[in-house]
Amino acid sequence: MVKLNKLFTPLFTGMLLGTALLTSCTETVYREYDSQDGAMITLTMNSGAVITKTILEGYSNLQHATRAALYLFEYSETDNMNDATCTYVMDFDAVGWQQNLKEASTTGSITMQQRVSIPASVINPNKNYVILAIGSDESCVFDDGSKGLSGVTFKGDNSTATYGLTNGRLIQLGNSLGNCKAQLAEQKEYDDIHTSELFAGTLPVSGEQLLQTAKTTQVDLYRRVAGVQGFFTNIPSSVTLNGTVYPVTSLNVVYWTGQSEAVPFMVHKDATDPNKFVDYINTNSTPLVPETGGTISAAYVDKMSYITIQQSDFAGSDDVPANAASYVLPAPAAQTTGNSTMYVLLLSKQTDGSSVVVMKKKVRYVASYYTKSSTRTTVPGTDGGTGIIIGQEGNQEEQAKEYNYNIVANEFYMLGTAQQPIDMGTGEQDVYLYVDPTWDGNHTWDKIEEIP
Repeated sequence: MVKLNKLFTPLFTGMLLGTALLTSCTETVYREYDSQDGAMITLTMNSGAVITKTILEGYSNLQHATRAALYLFEYSETDNMNDATCTYVMDFDAVGWQQNLKEASTTGSITMQQRVSIPASVINPNKNYVILAIGSDESCVFDDGSKGLSGVTFKGDNSTATYGLTNGRLIQLGNSLGNCKAQLAEQKEYDDIHTSELFAGTLPVSGEQLLQTAKTTQVDLYRRVAGVQGFFTNIPSSVTLNGTVYPVTSLNVVYWTGQSEAVPFMVHKDATDPNKFVDYINTNSTPLVPETGGTISAAYVDKMSYITIQQSDFAGSDDVPANAASYVLPAPAAQTTGNSTMYVLLLSKQTDGSSVVVMKKKVRYVASYYTKSSTRTTVPGTDGGTGIIIGQEGNQEEQAKEYNYNIVANEFYMLGTAQQPIDMGTGEQDVYLYVDPTWDGNHTWDKIEEIP
């Protein structure tokens, strides 16, 4: 699978827009612009199936983007990049993504290149700029057999609707880069986040470089969402607590408090620590997960849940584990001692809509999936190659980190696999979490705010 989308930026003067599907079948589409001068920006993205609503099926699920928008932000050398001001906008229609969507929807992974032109009149050679590109997974219907945009009607759904990206006009002239974010739109629900992909990439560049005639630079568009997937077996149909038998109505993988509803388009330096980079927006800090036997309101269950597997979907055989997966937004680690960033809960829904927690397991970060032990029940001997033995006396600080971890964009968090599911009948207090590295891109955050 392709881990990232790319926005290549050949900075030269011209009027040609080229589109190349970089697979065994290559197609080039040409388009003219009114002006022959300015900076040519080449967008490159990878597409998977585009007709059906995005559903995360696993770490190998191909990412795709069907629409793209581009923005230019200007700032002076002495300014903070977060204060850069939007001076030019190319919305979805202006970029006019020319991919053969019908072919992409049937052949799977397709890499797409397309050039767009930023007029020289909006570029000051004495200023610095940030190019921001965002991608949406909006689906479409085909009116006929035409290629490209001809005969295609976009449905305004998926991340376009989830984050209010209508025609890519979420960002307006005069907006500051630091305030540009994707926010869960009104009337949309957490399940919309869980089924929507979102992409973004930035490139700092000087005005002088933009106006050079043979300069090629590159912006990588990464997912601004993470993936969470769980495989579970031996889920009990009921649990007895203090003599009361509670039917299990759902298994939920939850965040420790209210999950993130917004994500910044640009990863930025922390205001209090210049060596720390932040890729999340989350103001929630109140623990919402009660102890076993405690009750959670229906609203809080919805607010916390990354994954929900209803009782009707519990597997009837150990050989066929119940599983589900969701896209989630980046989020900070649990901030209160004794909490875990994620939990696996078994819930028993009550007549008033609230749920009793009948089983509670902390989700403990252990290692990369590819460095884990060969068996699901055996914990690796060291913590991610640090040399610290898990459980070693005196390593409380390191052990705390295993429960307090950030949810990072473009990473895929796995609770078990189809071959080695989480056994909910063992009585173990922890569920081990692994990160599959195939999603992760090149996180060279030290260069994100670098002035060329």
